[in-house]
Amino acid sequence: MKISRITKALLSQLVGSLSLIVCTCILFSFFGKYWWAFELTSHFRIQYFWSSLALIVLLILFKRKALAATLGLLAIANLIAIFPHIALNRETTDAEKGSISAMLINVNTQLGSPEKVSAYVGSINPDFLILQEISDQWLTDLSKLNTIYPYRAIETREDNFGIGLYSKHPFTSKSITKLGDSSIPYIRAQIAIGVKELNIITAHTLPPKSKAHAKSRNAQLKTLATIARIENEALLLIGDLNITPFSNYFEEFKKHSGLIDTSDKFGIQATWPSFMRLLGIQIDHVLHSDNVEVTEKSIGPRVGSDHYPVLVRFNILGN
Repeated sequence: MKISRITKALLSQLVGSLSLIVCTCILFSFFGKYWWAFELTSHFRIQYFWSSLALIVLLILFKRKALAATLGLLAIANLIAIFPHIALNRETTDAEKGSISAMLINVNTQLGSPEKVSAYVGSINPDFLILQEISDQWLTDLSKLNTIYPYRAIETREDNFGIGLYSKHPFTSKSITKLGDSSIPYIRAQIAIGVKELNIITAHTLPPKSKAHAKSRNAQLKTLATIARIENEALLLIGDLNITPFSNYFEEFKKHSGLIDTSDKFGIQATWPSFMRLLGIQIDHVLHSDNVEVTEKSIGPRVGSDHYPVLVRFNILGN
């Protein structure tokens, strides 16, 4: 079937407009440290990669070589930014698999499903369970978890910043403290696992949906990094940090904290939004000190939330 000249011109215009949008987004994504809105464009590099490939082919077919070349150059720059985060998941032998497991679920206070969360937690049975966005109602609905996890540190809230740490192992110490100058709580716990000690820090930072929120989130990340830096024991930092590994601020956080990002080994794994896979980005994170060996990281199924669960298995190194 032949395409009319008018239809072809319209398609060419559409492809050109989409290409210009992608070009603009890629360009802005490299200037995230100068304006909070530019930083938002840095989170979608995977989407830029695949859309660039498709658009370049279409631009060539429509003989728009100049725009194809421009998009191609920006796509290469985008790929260079992605490259350090490319990792191939590898299968582990039984001997290599971590003996300790931790699960993170941002349950979504209003829309989540306690039944699905409870069923999934029961199917995996992790040693540690971190729940974020839990309210009083969520605490009631998940009360049967209390028999599985006798050690708990929980602060419920109605504003999507409730947080809880459930453990099968006893706490040596635990605290629920406000994160920096904000009213948002984070949990810090020292846990005895046999003769070894593990520190877990879990936090849920503000989403950068405005200049003020972005500034607060960055300050919260700095606070977490400072806390992690002075911690000498085995440490796992886990939570919805509302930032992706592609952000300049996340790179600064890693550098200042001295922690290892599990994405460096297992690659980028989208955790949000669960209802729109094509726009998926990784904002739920697991980082660890160098005396913790993470042997597995995986993303779980939908459990009614807009976030996917995150599961890691790990070992504590040393005697």
